Amino acid sequence: NEIHLCNAGKLHPVVSVLNNNDHAYFVHSYHMEMHDQDMLYATTNYGEPLTAVVGRDNMLGTQFHPEKSQSIGLKFLQAFLEWKP
Repeated sequence: NEIHLCNAGKLHPVVSVLNNNDHAYFVHSYHMEMHDQDMLYATTNYGEPLTAVVGRDNMLGTQFHPEKSQSIGLKFLQAFLEWKP
């Protein structure tokens, strides 16, 4: 599925390696509903917008599988490893 960035003006350092419309590997049949949109960094569309990346302070979570998302996943994992919260 395609990733759609949110809150582009304050991207998390790891999320900043992603671009709108990058493709990532999603496999789950569930999703997280966000109450605080300030923590939402990316969505994907699966009939409706679904949470793809969330973060706050030194926490980051993805709904997609970076390890199965080919080159964009490798970039994401590299940025995570280089991140100094």
